[in-house]
Amino acid sequence: MARDRARDRDMILNPSKWPMLDVLPMTKGVNGTEVLGVIINYPVLTMFDPLNVVWLENMFFLPSTFEELEETVERAVFNSVDELLNAGWEVN
Repeated sequence: MARDRARDRDMILNPSKWPMLDVLPMTKGVNGTEVLGVIINYPVLTMFDPLNVVWLENMFFLPSTFEELEETVERAVFNSVDELLNAGWEVN
């Protein structure tokens, strides 16, 4: 089944539609495996739009503070939601 890019884009850009408060689970296929990540609707990185940052962690294993998140969790930063989607990320 083909992904609905427009649906994913709309979901990312409208956090009020997210199933979990302020956290949107994302996935990306890499070499036959599924990479997990999350978008967090919180301006942790003031120089980036939080909707353009994928934190490379399972949502169930996120640290309890944003300070710890920034220190321990790798992230992928994009210039736009379209760039994020072009990189293969999908709403899970």
